[in-house]
Amino acid sequence: MDLPTYYQETADYLVAVRQGGLALSATDDEIVARFYEEGVSLALVLRSIDNEAKRQKRLKRPSRNLPLRLVAKGVNKELKKRGLSAADSAAIKQPPIAEQRPSPKPPEASAGPLLRAIIKRAEARLGKGGDELPDVIEALEDLCRKALEGLDEHRVRARVVGIAKRYLDARVDHLATNQIESWEAEIRDEIGTSLRRMSPSARVDTIRELLRRRVAANDDLFPFAEILP
Repeated sequence: MDLPTYYQETADYLVAVRQGGLALSATDDEIVARFYEEGVSLALVLRSIDNEAKRQKRLKRPSRNLPLRLVAKGVNKELKKRGLSAADSAAIKQPPIAEQRPSPKPPEASAGPLLRAIIKRAEARLGKGGDELPDVIEALEDLCRKALEGLDEHRVRARVVGIAKRYLDARVDHLATNQIESWEAEIRDEIGTSLRRMSPSARVDTIRELLRRRVAANDDLFPFAEILP
């Protein structure tokens, strides 16, 4: 897996789990790049995001404040359990941690039913062949096959988030111009101070994510409450 794919799957999943704290910061970017360079498997990173999200929930802290540096602590803790520091992993060119992980739960008991339920909704919404957005159904069916072949559950969920993002982007792109302008104005009124502190690219990403969420609020195709921890 290349760095852009590794980064995108991590970023999409973290943003979805945060449900509010949107674009990744420069510090977050550095942490993700370090994970990749040190050979930390994507499955371990996603599992650590889930674990930290659950810990924050127990502490009654908002998920939007979930910091990636705490996820990094969870990753390092897991590596130490296996007798490896992240630095050791990089230095001795260990094989991906994914090869050392415990076997995932049986797909039929976890991701399989979730995927089939989403596919059924997608077919009802988009037509059997998915005429409006055929790539959505095709991507879900491909992912369902991978889940049945034993793809790690956390990676399945991260990929569902990525497919949902593409679907919601398509929905945003089909909105009337005046609707987009109206929502963007509301977003700037609500979080204008935060937006002004962001880099131009982070500002664009944040506005886009909030547009997706406004569409998702009235679209139940992807049940995020079931997908995320």
